[in-house]
Amino acid sequence: MRWPAGKKKCRVTIDVGKGKSRRRYELGYFDDEKDAAIARDTFCYEALNYPLEGLNFPELFVDREKASVQVQRMQDNEENIERIQTQIDMIRQESRLLSYRIDRMIDQRKELQDEKRNLKDLLINYKNP
Repeated sequence: MRWPAGKKKCRVTIDVGKGKSRRRYELGYFDDEKDAAIARDTFCYEALNYPLEGLNFPELFVDREKASVQVQRMQDNEENIERIQTQIDMIRQESRLLSYRIDRMIDQRKELQDEKRNLKDLLINYKNP
């Protein structure tokens, strides 16, 4: 790309670290300072995880941050929904088991009442020969 005469190009480089661990990132040349600053912000936010406070135009990235929080909340909500559904299933199974036990105990109670009635009849027969 050829640049018009008299128009300055904005070069964006980012140096990270010090000494031997220093790294330089070349982001390229931009038409004006605002485009250069936005490119720098985008790289710093996405690649280097800069906080919003360290950016020139944080308002450009607020929606992205909210979107990532919303995605995380959605995942948390899906996990909560799954947990609640599991609890509902467990309660449902326990309720079925209790219903079975209640039916079984009602049957046992009837058997015991019948046995008690038979024993009373037998006792009456022994008392009145």
